[in-house]
Amino acid sequence: MKKTIAFTLTALLMLSLVSCNAESNKPTLVTESGTNVSGATAEPPETSALETNATETFAIGDTVSVGDWNVTVNSFEFLDSIANGDYFSFNPDDGNKYAVANVTVKNVGSSSNTFLKSYSAKDGVSIKYDGQYTYSSTHLLGLDTDLHDQTLNPLTEFSGIIAFSVPNEVVESDGPLTLNLKCDRTEMIINLR
Repeated sequence: MKKTIAFTLTALLMLSLVSCNAESNKPTLVTESGTNVSGATAEPPETSALETNATETFAIGDTVSVGDWNVTVNSFEFLDSIANGDYFSFNPDDGNKYAVANVTVKNVGSSSNTFLKSYSAKDGVSIKYDGQYTYSSTHLLGLDTDLHDQTLNPLTEFSGIIAFSVPNEVVESDGPLTLNLKCDRTEMIINLR
């Protein structure tokens, strides 16, 4: 009997912790004063993080708080190549261009943390074209401004890029394009066009 009661209490405690964590990991818009507000979206607000998987959508220039990170997509552009110093550049495959998001991240956690870890089940970034085609980011090894694997101390920020190799069809189209960023198992979507 005591084991059943202990098991039931443990299950209730874990359920309440999951409920708290699910709500605290919801991406939120950060105002200029540094306070968090609910995310801007045309959809009705979520009733509960456990009841729905709806993800809020943000715009270029919005600062969004996700987990221990404040993330701002400053700009977005398509490039034929990305220079790395005076003598070297990164070039996509023939028929492709780089889709480049210029992003500022700030570690608002209480300890050192790594943004976009190369080997992580809870972090990741992609772009989605026309609501159905997904492109993974391209890790530009050796590029100082690549945001993959950037380790930041608490309350420090870093501005850099996240690049994606995409076909010219995506570049020349005017179809919708979104940046999907997942931090600490929470996803946010930024409209790029």
